[in-house]
Amino acid sequence: MTPLLWLSGLRHLLRHPWQMALSVLGITIGVAIVVAIDLGNQSAKRAFDLSSDAVSGKATHQVLGGPGGLPEGIYAKLRVDLGIRDSAPVVEGYAYLENGQVLRILGVEPFADSQFRPYISIAPSGDTMADVVELLTTPSTVLMSVGTADSLGLISGDTILLDVVGIERRVRIVGLIEPENSLSAETLENLLITDISTAQELTSSEGYLSHIDLIVPDGKPGQLLLECLESALPPETTVLTPSTRSEAVEQLTASFDQNLFMISLLGLIVGAFLIYNAMTFSVVQRRPVIGSLRSIGVTRQQIFTLVLTESALIGLASSVLGVLLGIVIGRGLVDVITQTITDLFYVTSVQEVSVPISTVVKGALLGVLATIGAAFLPALEATRVPAREALSRSHLESRFRGTVPLASVMGLGALVVGCGLVLLPTGTLWVSFLGLAALILGGALLTPASVILFSRALAPFMSLVFGALGGMAARGISASISRTAVAIAALAVAISVTISIDTMVHSFRDTVERWLDDSLGSDIYISPASLRSYQSEFELAPGALERVRDVEGVGSVRTVRNSLVNSPEGEVRLIATDADLEVFVERQSFKEGDPTLVWRALQTGNSIAVSEPFAYRNDKRIGSTVRLSTADGDKDFRVAGIYYDYGSTGKGRVMMSRAAYVRHWGDDRYSGVAVDAAKGVSVDVLIARLESAIGSDQGVVIRSNADLKAVALEVFERSFAITNVVRILAVLVAFIGVLGALMAIQLERSVEFGTLRVLGFTRGQVWLMFTSQSGLMGVVAGLLSIPLGLVEAAVLIFVINRKAFGWTMEMQVNPTTLAQAALIAVVAALLAGLYPAFRMSRSSPAGVLQEE
Repeated sequence: MTPLLWLSGLRHLLRHPWQMALSVLGITIGVAIVVAIDLGNQSAKRAFDLSSDAVSGKATHQVLGGPGGLPEGIYAKLRVDLGIRDSAPVVEGYAYLENGQVLRILGVEPFADSQFRPYISIAPSGDTMADVVELLTTPSTVLMSVGTADSLGLISGDTILLDVVGIERRVRIVGLIEPENSLSAETLENLLITDISTAQELTSSEGYLSHIDLIVPDGKPGQLLLECLESALPPETTVLTPSTRSEAVEQLTASFDQNLFMISLLGLIVGAFLIYNAMTFSVVQRRPVIGSLRSIGVTRQQIFTLVLTESALIGLASSVLGVLLGIVIGRGLVDVITQTITDLFYVTSVQEVSVPISTVVKGALLGVLATIGAAFLPALEATRVPAREALSRSHLESRFRGTVPLASVMGLGALVVGCGLVLLPTGTLWVSFLGLAALILGGALLTPASVILFSRALAPFMSLVFGALGGMAARGISASISRTAVAIAALAVAISVTISIDTMVHSFRDTVERWLDDSLGSDIYISPASLRSYQSEFELAPGALERVRDVEGVGSVRTVRNSLVNSPEGEVRLIATDADLEVFVERQSFKEGDPTLVWRALQTGNSIAVSEPFAYRNDKRIGSTVRLSTADGDKDFRVAGIYYDYGSTGKGRVMMSRAAYVRHWGDDRYSGVAVDAAKGVSVDVLIARLESAIGSDQGVVIRSNADLKAVALEVFERSFAITNVVRILAVLVAFIGVLGALMAIQLERSVEFGTLRVLGFTRGQVWLMFTSQSGLMGVVAGLLSIPLGLVEAAVLIFVINRKAFGWTMEMQVNPTTLAQAALIAVVAALLAGLYPAFRMSRSSPAGVLQEE
């Protein structure tokens, strides 16, 4: 290409800065959404990985126990009786600081641990051996990294107050760890290191370990060692690699991550519509120039390259700005994503947000590719028109109208393909998202034909109600179909995203509320203070249940035990209940199985009920078996029923009677207590009595039925906070698209409106006609968005949600949502049309006609 041709393209962009700015802004926001969400996900995942590395160190395998942990005598057996010297005991836990920050407790045996975690070395600021001796001989002493201590304003010798499982503990810092490098510094962030006995005391797990780390050699010696361990260890123990445990935990959030990523792409799709519109507008503006260039010998290939290069430059600039904006937004979303992961999956804490190069590359690449892809058709259009036709203003509209039937056929085809993909029974989550994208594309391709039909249908009504101006406004939408169709499609897609997300959230909330109403039947719920918002993974202090029963005004009492048990397929979350038949039938909703028969089967001790997510992910039905590792070895339990459970995520969970649980695992602890007040006793009064009776030994959370439900719904609302951000940004991008389209119409129809002014139309009439046309575009977009949004919602609820989480929900269509969506479309279009209408009404008719 010649420099003059490049200069021609550059001059055009510089002469229309606002048009270029709108194009850049649309893709910038789309890229920012992708980068922000990916940054939040990656930061949370990195925090978990570093925390896991701090615990596992160089261990190749870990010995895990049952629900109560691993008896510490097993470590002595491994090290002394079996002679396994490459082994180290570990006790883990979590603690709150007074400022709400979460620290991870790591209890180790310093001398055995040196080969597993060599980065743990006491700083040379004091006598190293003296510090080690003090750590081993003085209770309630800990080590902390220099970075963590500095961030908290602490030094060696300071005492800090911890909240561990609701119990206040004081520990003294006896040494600071100086990391060898930046990676070690990140790994040691928010970590409290202590000896085994202190960690056991802090976590109330005296006599038990969390796991034993091993370094198993490669090859046959390692295989022989593992076989020896298998025969020597008790039946309830399991030997796993640390990576297996970490991967199992990260798999819990895989669907969550994919959902957020695909939702973020919806914003980018809307931005691509905007680029298509802007580049087509750019081609239209330069049709006389392109015609002249073609006439003097510029080839089609050169024109095509020019347009695509311009779009690539716009995409590159947009991507750079989008990445920067995404980093800013992402830093704000990290806390939201981290809290959601903690609520639903596992405890994690992010103190420092790093920007992975993969996130930057992903955002930039998506932005550039989306821009070039959206500009491909306008670039192709610029090359296909003969030179003499390029000078004709009417040619583009006639050509575009000629493509409407083909676009409609392609749209119907995309709908068929989309339906086929989402209905594939064995398809992955990505296949379902691809099907959803095909459905959105199909709806967009049907937009031109729909706009023409709506324009014809609305013209008589507008003429009747508003006179000639109204009819002209309605017909004008169809007259500029090449501009209006894409803008309406972008707005309709953005509003449909709003409808689909609102409908999904409303349906989910309605389902969860009804489930909570059924399952939360007791007056009061008692559980240990937990790092997670409404699910306790800890146990009540010994004697708490007896004190609850002795409180005046207590009617009936039921208990629950939440624990993790091992199985050949990995860890399984188990819930043990002692509910009687009446309560069980009343408060447990079953998808498959009769509640009475299920309860009776659970009492035998050989049957379990499984949650709907567990059944879906593990392909279990009534009569199937689930193998669990009990204290007496692996045992098969028959599935007696499948129950609805919207409180479990990831792999789901299983339920059995408390008597069977105690018999098989020997664990008689409690994770929570449900209390019904005696007749005539106020719930508030009883809560005060319970707090007085059991609150001194352990910080427990005592909530009424209504309070617990409110907390659960608060977690629910927080989980969908990110989707609200995406929804708002998508509508903003669509608003920009409509504004760009109306600016294009103003330019293309300036002669027409100038002629109307010469014929006697006032400025107010021109403004009113143009504004009415903007409003009608919003009406059409709103009407098109409703069926498209409901289809998207159905896919999200019945297909994607099912594959991601295994839940069944009923679709609840809220008329208010549909009305609000239509109103947003009209208001967005009207606001976008104000400035172009003002420009049009203020233009000089003589000047416009003279220029023509």
